Amino acid sequence: MPRIRPVRFLVVTILSLSVAACGGSGSGAGAGGGKANLHLLVVNSSQSPVTVTYSGGEPLSTSQDKPKVEKCTAARLDYLLKDPFQVSVDGKQVFDSSSLPAGLPQGGATDVTLGMTVAKDGKTTVDQPIGVGKDITKPAALGICY
Repeated sequence: MPRIRPVRFLVVTILSLSVAACGGSGSGAGAGGGKANLHLLVVNSSQSPVTVTYSGGEPLSTSQDKPKVEKCTAARLDYLLKDPFQVSVDGKQVFDSSSLPAGLPQGGATDVTLGMTVAKDGKTTVDQPIGVGKDITKPAALGICY
């Protein structure tokens, strides 16, 4: 029986784990049937519910079209990514992808994240600019409207 060299075994193991952790496809596309997705986090610190509108693609099964984000809550909304797109809160445009000087990361071929907060006075700001990936975490509910 041939002897396995420790260094070769270690390299093969690390590479195998890396491919498995990334899903093996290398495309970065998420649950949208191989297409890239937008993962949007809206934190509503105001005392009124707000309606979010996305002009790009259809919402994924985890989201709904034009959802309301209740007061003092946060919502993660997932959409098929289509560039250019705009995100509006209560009819006021908050983000426009065509305003990005370098465009979307990887030309829009990978999942991206975007985070925004509706302040107590109702003004919405983008506080987590466009990033690559799908990990965007909701804050603890106690910290939204303290």
